[in-house]
Amino acid sequence: MSDVKVLSNQNLAWYLGPSSSIPDANWASGPTLTQLQTLVNDSVAVSTSGTNFNFQSSSSVADRSFADAAGSESRSYAQCGGKVNVYTPGKGDTSSAYYTTYSTLKTTRTKLAVMMRPVVGQATALAAGDEVNLFCVLTDGRTHQRSDSSRTLEVDLLPQDFMIANYIVPASTPTAPAVSPSGALTATVGTPKFLKVTYQGRNITVGATYVSSNVNIFDITNHGIIIPKAAGTATLTVSYPGAAALSAISVTVS
Repeated sequence: MSDVKVLSNQNLAWYLGPSSSIPDANWASGPTLTQLQTLVNDSVAVSTSGTNFNFQSSSSVADRSFADAAGSESRSYAQCGGKVNVYTPGKGDTSSAYYTTYSTLKTTRTKLAVMMRPVVGQATALAAGDEVNLFCVLTDGRTHQRSDSSRTLEVDLLPQDFMIANYIVPASTPTAPAVSPSGALTATVGTPKFLKVTYQGRNITVGATYVSSNVNIFDITNHGIIIPKAAGTATLTVSYPGAAALSAISVTVS
């Protein structure tokens, strides 16, 4: 079998736009496909070398007494940060992607919406089902870089009010998540019941939001595990940002 060179940097796309591209309310409820499509794909102008921007773990708990039943660590992503490196346009260039991207980032204290899409090819149009990370940032310090092969501008990006991790782009007409097992559920006190939740063909079991109408009858973890506590019937609400509402699910515990 011959060696195959995988250009992984070409499967990481960067989108930029004014922070107003996504209204504040949609940072909480989930941006729409139309809103996300207003961001400009500036991937061709971003240099992989020198770009280091993503979520940063702000805290972690390694003590086993605080870990869950599987022994995993608790980790949160309360902040993001880093820098992006973009190519400097050539003299006289006033229209290329290099020029527009450079112009977007060159001014300090500019508030932007930044979207990062991994896995999918850079040139592929944004579509429902894509998984992205979204950040609201402010441009800060700038450093001009020059080498034998290129000139770049390194820009620090400071996190602002909003960020969304692993967001699944909704369809033009959002669909609801699907829960398996489907329909009304039954459970027995003392025996956990495991759910699987999918959305746009992706597993969102860890990522969906679960609410029990009566935690005295059953509770549910962030991993989609129902914990039956007492005989009775209550309802389960499952939601995901950007998705259509899913009807409440009846859960009967015996």
